[in-house]
Amino acid sequence: MKKILDKLESAIQFIDSIIEKVTRIMWIAGGFCIAIMAFIVVYGVVTRYVFRSPDSNAYSITCILMVFCVTLSLSYTQKERKHLRLDLLDNILPKALSELLKNIAGPVLGLFFCIVLAWKSWDSAFNALAISEITRDVNPIPTFPLKFVIALFIIILCLVITFQILRYIFELRRTHKEKEVEKWTS
Repeated sequence: MKKILDKLESAIQFIDSIIEKVTRIMWIAGGFCIAIMAFIVVYGVVTRYVFRSPDSNAYSITCILMVFCVTLSLSYTQKERKHLRLDLLDNILPKALSELLKNIAGPVLGLFFCIVLAWKSWDSAFNALAISEITRDVNPIPTFPLKFVIALFIIILCLVITFQILRYIFELRRTHKEKEVEKWTS
């Protein structure tokens, strides 16, 4: 059983390292979305106020890039644990319970939320594909590719949360094993 758990832990670490690289690339792409949005907004302002010929696509492209900026960055932000967190209970609860809430209960609740979000995103994407949904713009854009990509990004977020939970469980196992060895050697 120990060898199986050790192999499982090394497989999880390998997959987690791949997810780390993918999420880092997504995070960088999210940053590029912000830069592109800035250029598009400046372009829209210049065409509207300088040339008196507003571009009707500037707003819709900026909105699409805003959504991509957020969804691309979510996974890496979760991976780095840089998201907002409520530390209100950390001082009240015992450290062990606080750690379990922070590393197991919170991520499990987040995982359930993200699973439902991914499910509904796929549902929305397939519905958009079935009814040939388009944006309400001068130059309409089909919405299903955007919705599929967003659903994919949310699935990657689910993977990140799942592997965070698994890493913490294996970290607890490793800590328990070290304490047993320490107990036997002293």
